[in-house]
Amino acid sequence: MKFRHIIFAISLSIMSDLTYATEKQDLEKKQIAFNLSDDHFFRKRFEKLRNKRVKKKPKSLKKNIPKLKIIVSPKVEIKKVKIATEKETGFFRKKYSKIKKQRQITEIKIENKAFEKSKSLQVRVIKNNTFEKYYLNNVSDADTKTIVPISIYELVKDIVKYNANSIFQNIQSKISDEQIKYERGVLDPNFIFNIRRSDTENPNNAEEALSRSFQNQYLERKSDYELGLGGISVDGLQWNVKVSYNKRASSIIKQQRRYNREHENGLDLSLRQPLLKGKGKGVTLIKINMAKMNKKISIDQYKKKIMDLIGVAIQSYWRLYGAQKLYESWSESLKIANKQLSEIKIKVKSGMSPRTSILEINSAISLRKIELYSVKNQIVQYQNQVFSLLNLSASKNKNIILKAVGSPKISETRVPTLELSFKKAIENWPEFKIAKNKIEMEKMKIKFAKNQSKAQFDITANVNTNNLNDSSTFAYKAALSKENISWYLGLEYKMPMNNIMAKSNIKIEDLRLKQAELELESLYRSLNNGLYGKINKLISTREQLLELQNGMGIKRKLLSISKQKLHFGKTSIREIFDQQEKLINYQRKILSGVVELKLAKASLDKAVGTLLNRFDIKIDSAKDDLEVFEDKAYKGLR
Repeated sequence: MKFRHIIFAISLSIMSDLTYATEKQDLEKKQIAFNLSDDHFFRKRFEKLRNKRVKKKPKSLKKNIPKLKIIVSPKVEIKKVKIATEKETGFFRKKYSKIKKQRQITEIKIENKAFEKSKSLQVRVIKNNTFEKYYLNNVSDADTKTIVPISIYELVKDIVKYNANSIFQNIQSKISDEQIKYERGVLDPNFIFNIRRSDTENPNNAEEALSRSFQNQYLERKSDYELGLGGISVDGLQWNVKVSYNKRASSIIKQQRRYNREHENGLDLSLRQPLLKGKGKGVTLIKINMAKMNKKISIDQYKKKIMDLIGVAIQSYWRLYGAQKLYESWSESLKIANKQLSEIKIKVKSGMSPRTSILEINSAISLRKIELYSVKNQIVQYQNQVFSLLNLSASKNKNIILKAVGSPKISETRVPTLELSFKKAIENWPEFKIAKNKIEMEKMKIKFAKNQSKAQFDITANVNTNNLNDSSTFAYKAALSKENISWYLGLEYKMPMNNIMAKSNIKIEDLRLKQAELELESLYRSLNNGLYGKINKLISTREQLLELQNGMGIKRKLLSISKQKLHFGKTSIREIFDQQEKLINYQRKILSGVVELKLAKASLDKAVGTLLNRFDIKIDSAKDDLEVFEDKAYKGLR
C-alpha cells in the first residue's frame, strides 16, 4: 500500500508541474500581448493573473522592438506595418492611426540603438491587402537603413534621365541642333560699315606740278564712309548694296574752286549669279541639308544608346530581383533549420534522438549561412550595377536598400509573328534608319560633287550713281536721282584644264555610296535572320519557364508532404533539408530563366524598335532641360 501511495503522490506532483508550466507559457504569451497593447482592460487582467499564479516576472520583449520612423510621400501605399526579430515569437503589430487615407509611405527607416548586431530584422508591409517582405541583416547600433521599393518602369525612367552615357548622347543631339542653326547662317545677310580718314602731304614732281596748277606741294584731307548690306540667296545669287559718302579737302580744290571742301555721295548695287558651278538650291543649302541628316542620325543613335541602356537595366534589375528572392528562400530555410535544432536538442536530451542529429542540423545551418553570404554579395553587386546606371555613388548610398518589386508574369509574355515584327523593324529599328539616312547623305554629296566639277560661269552686273557737290545734303539728294548713272554687265568663265580634283571627288563619293548600300543590305538580311532567332528563343524560354514553374509547384507539394511525415516520425530531417535545397536550386533555375526571358523580350523589342514605346519614352529631338545629376543620395529613391 505504501508503494502505491508513493506512486500516486509522484504522479500528482508531475501533473501539477505540467499544469503550472502550461499556465506559465499562456501567461508569457499574454505578457507579449500586454507589451504591445494599449488596452487598459488587458493590462489589469494580466496583472491579476500574474499576482495569483506567477511569482517570477517574465522578461519583457518590448525593448527588442526597433523603432520605426516612417516618412510620408507619394509612392507606395502602406496600411499597416508588422515587425519581428529572429528570436521573437509571432509578429508585433503597430498601427499608425495618424496616416490619412490619401497619404502614402515611401521609405521605412529603421533606427534601433538597443538592437544586437547579430540579429536580423524582417519587415512586412501590407500593400493593397498583400504582404511585401523586406529583410535587413546585421543591423548595427548606428545604422539607419532605407528600404526603397522600385519597379522596372521607374528604374528605366531614372536611368534614361540620369545615366552619363544617356546625357552624353543627348548633348550630342543638342550639338546637332546648333549645327543646323550654324549652317543656316549662310543665308544671313552681312551688315557692312566702313569708315576711313586719310591725310596726305606730298611734294609734286614736274608732271604733277603741271597737272596741279604748278603747285610745289599737294595737300589733301579725306574722310570715306560706307554703309550697306550683302549676302547670298537660296539660288546662289550673290548681292551687295552700298551707300557711300566721301568728304575731301585739298590744295587744288582751294585753288580751283570757290569752296574748300567737296562732298561726294553714291549708291552702288552689285550682283553675281552662277550659271553652272554653284547654281541651285541644292548647292547653296548643301551644308544645311547635311546638318539635318546628321541630326536624324544623331537622334537614332540616341535611341540606340537608350535601348542598350534599357537592356542593361532590365538585366541588372531582374538579377537583383532573383538574388533577393533567393535570399528570402535561404533565410526562411535557415529559420526552419534553427527551429528544428531547438526541437532536436530537446529530443536528444530526452533520449528520443541520437546526438548525430544535432551535427546534421548544424551542418545544414552552416550550409545555409554560406549560401546567404553568397547571395548577399550578389545583391550588393547587382545593386551597385544599378547605382552605376543611375550615375550614383554606391558609398554615398550605402544605407539604401533597393527592393525590386513586382512579378515577372511569365504567362503574359506575348510573342509577335515574324512578318509583323519585320515590318515594324524596317520602320522603327534605329540601326536600319541610320543606314538609310547615310545613303541619302551620300547621294547629296554626289550631287554636290558633280556640281562642283562644272566650270565656273557667272553673270556679273553693277549699277551705281555718283554725285558731287559742295554741300553734303545736295550731294545726297543728287545720288538718289536718275542723273549720273553708271552700269556694267559681264560674263566670267573659269575652268581647270584637267579637272582632276573634281573627278576624283566624284569617284570617292560613289564608292562611299556603295559602302552605305552594302551596309543596308547586310542589315536587311541580318535583321530577318535575327528576328527569327529572337522569336524562337523567346518562345522556348517562356515554355521552359512554364514547365519549371509546374515542377516547382510539384516540389513544394512534396516538401509539404515530407514535413507532415516528419511530424509523425516517418522521415528524417536530413531528407527535409535535401528537399529544401533542391527546391531552392530549382528556384534558382527559374530566376535565371526569368532573366533570360526578360532579356529575350527586350532584345526582340529592341530589334523591332518598340522598346522605347514599352516604357513610354519619347525621343523626337534633343531635350532642352538637360541636367547633369549630382553625385548625392538617390532622391527618388526620390
